[in-house]
Amino acid sequence: MSGRAVLWDFDGTLAARTGMWSGCLVSALALVAPDVAVAADDLRPGLRDGFPWHAPHVGYGARDGDAWWGALLPLLAGAYVGAGVPAPVAALAAARVRECYTDPAHWTVFADTLPALARLGAYRHVVLSNHVPELPVLVAALGLPVDAVVTSAAAGWEKPHAAMFLAGLDAAGSPEEVWMVGDNAVADVAGAEGAGIPAILVRTGGAPGLLAAAERILGGVAARE
Repeated sequence: MSGRAVLWDFDGTLAARTGMWSGCLVSALALVAPDVAVAADDLRPGLRDGFPWHAPHVGYGARDGDAWWGALLPLLAGAYVGAGVPAPVAALAAARVRECYTDPAHWTVFADTLPALARLGAYRHVVLSNHVPELPVLVAALGLPVDAVVTSAAAGWEKPHAAMFLAGLDAAGSPEEVWMVGDNAVADVAGAEGAGIPAILVRTGGAPGLLAAAERILGGVAARE
């Protein structure tokens, strides 16, 4: 064990996708049936349950990209059908969601992300996220200077399950000093604390941004030295 590390959530913490999942489905539908108009609000009810992170207590084993997305197709197609899209068109659109969701052009890195990572330059940075198999490629395409990426799709577990945090610690090299930073009070904060990792909530419910989190981490380290 050596060194210091920060485990960072990705979506909602370091970056965000315009329109999130429902917006992505609207874009995918436009690729295959531009004359079929469906609003994001119409798709959201069909996306409220069924993603792997909606059942974090259930492990599903590591999956490659095709297997992970293949398991998700019924959920995506069902969301379209529930919004009134004919089933044949829904199936075609669901198959295009993958390319839309993983397109870096639709993702925006928050303004404080790179400054916060730089402020903690002495730390090893590991992205630990409930996310798609392509997350490592997406993180690289967005230019985030991190040392490792652990996505739940590859780990086969979802935060807040302890197995995800163990995977994050392993990717970080079993550091002596480690923090978790994320925007979800359950998946990120409670999950990390349950695994014995101090955690900081950001961006949610009035919580501060990443630079404030970085200062808290530095202050915490200084207090123990």
